[in-house]
Amino acid sequence: MFRGQFDLGLDYAFGIFDRKEKELIGSTGLHTRIGKNAREIGYWIGVDHIGKGYATEAVGALVRVAFDIERLFRIEIRCAPDNIRSQHVPEKLGFRMEGIIKRSLNDSIVDTMIWALEKKDYEQCPIRHKPLKAFDMVGRPILLP
Repeated sequence: MFRGQFDLGLDYAFGIFDRKEKELIGSTGLHTRIGKNAREIGYWIGVDHIGKGYATEAVGALVRVAFDIERLFRIEIRCAPDNIRSQHVPEKLGFRMEGIIKRSLNDSIVDTMIWALEKKDYEQCPIRHKPLKAFDMVGRPILLP
């Protein structure tokens, strides 16, 4: 399902692997559900790998892809207000917390924080200059600014 959605340009999910690329330790994605010229980044890390910087590194790479390759105008990260570790990722990468909304999810009400980074803010963000290697679907390098 994920591969089909990726190939059709409907949603973009990626695995997060350990440094040796032997173990799947999490997942991340550039999700198309928030509208044109924008993406939502979601992520999770397996409990044995939390606090090692994997989520921040993966999300930082997706931020570069979103702005430098896809030429998007806005990225959002949504998380629960009580998920402090998850909040650290957008904080470290220069996102601003825009607010907390109440949403209905599976017949229960949950609060959701919305963190955002816009293209104009990304231009001044230090993450923009972090080294990143990107490749197209056949393995050719994509040159980043």
